[in-house]
Amino acid sequence: MSFEYIFLAGFIGVLGYFVYRIIRYKGFKGAMFGAEILETFGEVSGSKSGFVSVSLKVHALSGPDALHSLVGLEVVARSGLSYQMSPMTLERSEAQKLISLLERAVAKAVI
Repeated sequence: MSFEYIFLAGFIGVLGYFVYRIIRYKGFKGAMFGAEILETFGEVSGSKSGFVSVSLKVHALSGPDALHSLVGLEVVARSGLSYQMSPMTLERSEAQKLISLLERAVAKAVI
């Protein structure tokens, strides 16, 4: 067996796995999070830095069972001809810790 066939088989395997995840989690973003997106709550835009604009979207994600829902944060950076999406999945306790840290940062920024 030549190297080309091994490479092609590996490529088809990876592509097939990603197509499976897109179907299982009902879309490209769901596949990136590794969970189905149940609801999108909104988007916050960051300050523009030169040609780059950054935004943060907040999603409710399906968890492994009904008792363990997840929170998804989608960081999107856009500039000219580029688009970068970075997903972050948080459990409930991690999301509550993030809320606490954001509240502390906002309180400090006001003073």
